[in-house]
Amino acid sequence: DDYFRIFTSRTQVGYTIGRLNNNNAVNLTGWNYLNMHYKGEKNHHSYMRAKMYLGFSKNSNLTALSFDANWEKTMVLGSNGLDEGDLKLDVRSLSGTYFLYAAIQTVAGYDDSPTPEFEGSTIRLSTQ
Repeated sequence: DDYFRIFTSRTQVGYTIGRLNNNNAVNLTGWNYLNMHYKGEKNHHSYMRAKMYLGFSKNSNLTALSFDANWEKTMVLGSNGLDEGDLKLDVRSLSGTYFLYAAIQTVAGYDDSPTPEFEGSTIRLSTQ
């Protein structure tokens, strides 16, 4: 089953980025969209704000949040927060091979307990 989970710092403003698909490039020629179910959550009672990213890059060693095409969503999570849904990333402008990345960025954290988490599942390329 296609699935990933990525975490970032509890209190520091910063991000974690990871290359998906077993580190293999994806040929996007002929594809229009990447579809995925996402879930953003934290595991503590305090307030926090984080941003989730899913994106493609030609760079095989991406270390910054600079994608050729990407989806991003800011989540504001309160008590036992959860933000969940389906995304559709438009990749019609991309042709050839790209690396797929997921990232999560802490925008604001207010104690040492919440750990923001970004999960993705049912990851599929489609033409519609």
